Amino acid sequence: MEKERGKENQSDSEIRNPYESGNVNPPAKKQFPWLVTTLIVISWTLFIISLYKNNCPAKRGDEKCLFSNILGRFSFEIRRRNSQLGPSQATLREMGGLKWEPEDRDTERWHIFTSIFLHSGLASLMINTISILYQAIELERTFGVVRIGLLYYLSGLGGSLWILYKFHGAVYVGAPAAVSGISGAVFSDLIINWKLHEKKFKKFLLAFLVVGINSVTGLNPPIHLPAFYGGIWVGFLLGFIFLIREQAEQAGVEYVRDGYTPKQLIYKYTRYQFVLWFILLVVLIIGFVLGFVTVLMR
Repeated sequence: MEKERGKENQSDSEIRNPYESGNVNPPAKKQFPWLVTTLIVISWTLFIISLYKNNCPAKRGDEKCLFSNILGRFSFEIRRRNSQLGPSQATLREMGGLKWEPEDRDTERWHIFTSIFLHSGLASLMINTISILYQAIELERTFGVVRIGLLYYLSGLGGSLWILYKFHGAVYVGAPAAVSGISGAVFSDLIINWKLHEKKFKKFLLAFLVVGINSVTGLNPPIHLPAFYGGIWVGFLLGFIFLIREQAEQAGVEYVRDGYTPKQLIYKYTRYQFVLWFILLVVLIIGFVLGFVTVLMR
């Protein structure tokens, strides 16, 4: 009877503790990254459409467009008009880019939400594609489509509000802020789930490298850099809300009574996680409300 009870307790503990094998941070499921794939397809599709709509050779002549002999109507504006190898600012605005003009408030309100999927040029698009492939796939497999999708979109929205508050005159596209929000979330995931990660310092260094490369890209044009930093801070704070995971600790006496052995790991949320989650949720809600009120009530 005792042996049978021991086996029952053992099987019960194995069910309650699936990570007893010693791997504190179980690998993410190798499911297809639908969110990342969708975001990349949307970004590249909109960029190609913007070049088609821009039709630089028809407006300026072949000699005033880059690679017009190869790309035809998909050719780029000269670097003086777009240093990122892309369409003109007028075309970006028609595609949903953001340029706040008080006399056209109704249109600009919608552009706050649509600009998040636009890139200003090929250089920015390629770097952001590499960044999201490297950083977002693991996050999507670990935390799911909904949480990472919300994090991506809200980061872009936060960057858009910050740009509208600080800058005027230029056309802004929000994809760099959304992608930088993913970078910020990588840092918050490493911090709040420190015990669950392996090769922590390597991940930190690689994340800093990605941020550094994106920062250099954001210097040209200058308006992208504030958007980048706005997005990364919003993503960093959102990461503490969306990316909280149960923490591992050794079973205490109360768990042993329930069939666990003293060396087993128990996974549960901690008190400081709940406190931090609540504080940052309030801060972000207030920040977004003030941002919308400040920008839209001008």
